[in-house]
Amino acid sequence: MNIILFPFDRVEKGATIAIYCAGEISESFLSQLRAVNYCQVAWLVDRKFESREQQGNLVCLPPNLMDWQLPDQIIIASQAFKNEISEYLLGMGVAASKLIAIGDEQKIDVLDLIQARLSAAPAGYDWGAYYKSAELATQAQYQKFIKPILEQWEGELDYSNVLDFACGEGRIAELIQERCQNLRLIDANTKAVDFCRERFAKYQHVQVQCNAAGALPQADGSLSLIYSWDAMVHFSYKSLDFYLYEFNRVLQPQGYVLMHHSNLAALANKMRVFEQWNFNPAGRSLVSKEDVIFIAQHHGFEVVEQTLIDWECNDMDCISVLKKTAGTCG
Repeated sequence: MNIILFPFDRVEKGATIAIYCAGEISESFLSQLRAVNYCQVAWLVDRKFESREQQGNLVCLPPNLMDWQLPDQIIIASQAFKNEISEYLLGMGVAASKLIAIGDEQKIDVLDLIQARLSAAPAGYDWGAYYKSAELATQAQYQKFIKPILEQWEGELDYSNVLDFACGEGRIAELIQERCQNLRLIDANTKAVDFCRERFAKYQHVQVQCNAAGALPQADGSLSLIYSWDAMVHFSYKSLDFYLYEFNRVLQPQGYVLMHHSNLAALANKMRVFEQWNFNPAGRSLVSKEDVIFIAQHHGFEVVEQTLIDWECNDMDCISVLKKTAGTCG
């Protein structure tokens, strides 16, 4: 089953737009936009309308009654007549930059889309756009969430050999590196790793490594501290189990883990949640802080502190501080 996706990539968020051509495509666009607060459709224009009429917040009218200078952008919701409509609008003095026509690239197969969503893993997702927006929030998140924990555990945390796990583009590492004697950054995303290599090229004590999902490349007992921010929130229970085993293996005795993870499963009685991480708010996995306690203790960690934090929802995330007290368990 195919649908035509609204051109979110070409319409400015918050724009006030007009849709030209009332039909199946425009109905689909209106339905998609009702599901997300992205932009405002103020006008639906078509020759079948004989006069101006109001349908809720939507003004429906024929082309000759439309003031084409009012919309920020105009969506031509017809593939068959897009050329004719474009010529008409250009002839009415509309700037070409305001016109958005629908091409074949807007067609998507719903079953293919569902399958892609169901099979998507965090490591294979394209996080490029998110990294750019997250960079803007780095200082605020560091000051509010991370720095207080680092200060609280000052004297306990050993910064001699530190790992930033799933580092992304290194936004947190940029702030923590000055505390570290040796800092290793690791991520499965090759683009993020290349970005970090350039970003940290001036720091001799920072090393960057690409590692596909799987065992960590670090040697047993080689690290004093592991931290992870805004990444393991997407990890499934199974993935957390695997990596906490790995964290224990590569940490020295009494080493610490500071990990930011999901607490979404604890909210299941308040909201609809799914097993698949990318169906949930902010891509959170279906785990709770209690799950992390169980996994951590199984793998030889003491859970010394857990702090619930708000993200898109109250108490949706948690920061856990773990201390290695025993060797790895099977």
